[in-house]
This record gives sequence, structure tokens and C-alpha cells, in this order.
Amino acid sequence: MTTESAEILAVPAEALSDFYDRTGFCAEPARVRSAVNLVREHGRFFPREWAERTESVRQVIPCVIVRNGLRLLCVKRARKGREDLRLRYTLLFGGHVDADDSNGDPEHILHRCAERELREELGLSSTVSPDPVGVVVDLATASSRRHFGVVFECRITDGVVNVRRGCDNSEFTHSRRDNDYRLEEADEFARRKFDPWSGLLLASHYARQNFGAPQSTFAAQLPLGLTVG
Repeated sequence: MTTESAEILAVPAEALSDFYDRTGFCAEPARVRSAVNLVREHGRFFPREWAERTESVRQVIPCVIVRNGLRLLCVKRARKGREDLRLRYTLLFGGHVDADDSNGDPEHILHRCAERELREELGLSSTVSPDPVGVVVDLATASSRRHFGVVFECRITDGVVNVRRGCDNSEFTHSRRDNDYRLEEADEFARRKFDPWSGLLLASHYARQNFGAPQSTFAAQLPLGLTVG
């Protein structure tokens, strides 16, 4: 778990400016590869406390979709944290890249961080996709603009994820007890309130094509006129 005093990976805002022309989830392979190359080329470690206050850098957040075929892991967030995340459901599990993740091959720093977050938060040791499947940006608030999501997938063979109390999953509800989370199909999510990035994912063409998300249902919950990729 990254503390407020730690150094985290971030990229100068101007380097990622082409991705900040609109809010959305983008799965276009060429743009995803471009984003990862920009992170590798321009990414540096900065104090998290400073990065959370400035518009000059974008904090890089590797996160993972956990799925079994058309079924996804969906967990409710706790009351703490940013207002737009509190008590919202999430499909994306991850966090900041800290200095410990920088050891070894820099080409795979995002992938290593994604796998570490799954182990720490969910106790999962399953293989994460070697390459990201998308990037996500939310321009709604100053806080959301400071974060840049790089999304991977983890495919598992079980229909339930067993999260034990020893996991560092304090950002989820019921984190102080053992939990068995049943993976669900996207059409079960219609009445839930999701965090912004998960909502953008569900409303995207990628979600419709890969796990049958009813795109019109989730797109209707997004700000008027918003387009997603």
C-alpha cells in the first residue's frame, strides 16, 4: 500500500496531453501502446503528497479487470477516500506505482505493479495480461484529472474470489472479515453506482464486445454528450 509520504510514478501532463482531450475508456491498440511508451519514456518518481496537489503531472494507476469469461469481479468501496469513490462499486483493482516497483526491468513496471496489487488486495496470484487492454481518463474534477489509468486483465478459472482478512483491502467494505466474492455478469450491474472509471469501462465498446455489457444502460448514466471508446 502506497503511503502519502511515498514517491509514486507520474508523467508530466504535457506528455499525455493527447489523451486528455475527452473523458473516456480507450481500447484502441495503437493509442494504448502509445500511452505505455510515453509512461516508460517520461515517467519519474515524485512525492505523492506533491503530485496530489499539482496539475503539472499525471499519476499513473495500473489497474486490473478480474474476469472469468463474461463474469467480472465487482466489489463495493469503503467510505474513506475521494468523494466520487466512496461506497461506489468498482471493477478495477490497482493503485499507484511506488519506488519498490521500479526494481528490475523498467519495461514491465506497470505489469509488475498490477500483479502486486492483486496479490496484496485480493490474494490473487493469477496471471495478469502482459499488455494493457485500455487506458482511462476522467476530466470531471481536478482530482480525477491528476490520475491516468492503465488497464490490464486477469482471467481466472474460478467463479469466486476468496479474500482473506490478511489482504491489504481496507479500501473495500467488509475488509475486516473474510469475504467470498462471486463473479457476476454485467447485466447484473444495472442498478449499482460505480466509481467513474468503472462506469466509463462499462459504457465502452470494449465492455460490450468482451463481456457483453449492455452499453446503452451504462452510457445513459454518464454525463450528457460524453463519448467512450
